[in-house]
Amino acid sequence: MHASQRYELEYLSDRSMPGVSRRRVGDWLLRADRGATGRANTVWPNGRPTGSTPEAIDEVEQWYESRHLRAGFQIFNGSSPELITELDRRGYVEAPGAIVTVAEFDDLDLTTDQRTEGPLHSLGEPDPTPAFAELVSDPDRTQEMTSTSLPQWFLTIHSADGRTLGGGMATIDGAWLGVFAMKTAPEARRTGVAHRVLRDLVEHGRRRGASRIWLQVMHHNTPARRLYTDTGMSEAHRYHYRFAAR
Repeated sequence: MHASQRYELEYLSDRSMPGVSRRRVGDWLLRADRGATGRANTVWPNGRPTGSTPEAIDEVEQWYESRHLRAGFQIFNGSSPELITELDRRGYVEAPGAIVTVAEFDDLDLTTDQRTEGPLHSLGEPDPTPAFAELVSDPDRTQEMTSTSLPQWFLTIHSADGRTLGGGMATIDGAWLGVFAMKTAPEARRTGVAHRVLRDLVEHGRRRGASRIWLQVMHHNTPARRLYTDTGMSEAHRYHYRFAAR
């Protein structure tokens, strides 16, 4: 992946969940919120900081400490080796991040895959619904999702008898549809519900002028990775986190 393409995806990631508090230290962007998600509560270390790297990390640590948060960095492919060396020296610990996958809408295979009994009903709203919040089951995480100024769409899939089977959230950022918080109720896994959620979110994006999708999936989530690969998405790059030792 070219550096410009990687930066575009990093930029999309930041805009989708920017946190409520932000500060610049040179090119580094410090973000803080409720502490529920990595993206909204870590540094995006793009470019060079003000002063030396150790001095900048000192400033980062003080800023997060004043907010009762542990200092952390979102480390992408291509992040500064000097930064990583200094974080290692300070005993920062690595935490899981995600694989960033992308596709053009026209390259996706979103053929209906429904193995549930009875018809499914899709409900979408621009704000989190009680059904979506229940699926996520973390009020702080749900709240951090709404910190963006981008248009959002919170979608849930329901059975004929009203049970919530799955859901997901999307943002629209120019031509890009960003998809997050894909969840499936335990009793509905491997029944085609996640495929339906993805299809309906892409249809929503298409109606609003988007033509490509980006989506983050945890490294260890093999079923989700298989779903996205089978629908035509491919890996663009990866990231992980580094957090100060407690």
